[in-house]
Amino acid sequence: ADFKGLQLVMTVCGIGKVNAAMAAQAAFDREKPDCILLCGVAGGIRKGLHIGDTVLGTMVAHHDVDPEIVSRDNGYGDAWFAADSELLSCFEKAVTRDSAAYQIISGRIVTGEQFIDQEGRDRIISEFDPDCVDMETAAAAQVCAANHIPFFAIRSITDTQEESGIHTFQENLALSSERACACLAEGLDAIAYKALFS
Repeated sequence: ADFKGLQLVMTVCGIGKVNAAMAAQAAFDREKPDCILLCGVAGGIRKGLHIGDTVLGTMVAHHDVDPEIVSRDNGYGDAWFAADSELLSCFEKAVTRDSAAYQIISGRIVTGEQFIDQEGRDRIISEFDPDCVDMETAAAAQVCAANHIPFFAIRSITDTQEESGIHTFQENLALSSERACACLAEGLDAIAYKALFS
């Protein structure tokens, strides 16, 4: 699809790390894109985040894999995958932060194969100190790192420690998805404008 001069290829990867990794690798193999942007929802970990708030991902890690397996055994040198600094900067400048209803922060994302309610939350906080948790981002980020392609992720909050559980997630999925997509659109506007004048 053409978006203000940008050629976009969009896909829905589905839930879970395997689906995210397959979608990212397929996008790379078929399209050879300049970057991969991930857009979706997450559970809020950081105190002070509320449903509908959005995290612009600065870095991401697997919370269900021993960090040394990623950093040492798989040869990445670090268990955290950093977002592309230019994309992060572009989105940080572009997204609207003056909404009284929702906040937008830059923060860390962790990924695992399970829905995090209350069980497991304390361990994740202790070991990773993230802002939010999801089930896809780190897998796609690792594929991007393996292929040397920039990535950036946006995640809007569906549930928190105070408002938790799968029913809360389901009730807020549409709202949070809309929030994430709105941030994505604002960032793409900024990227298109920058490309036009570069």
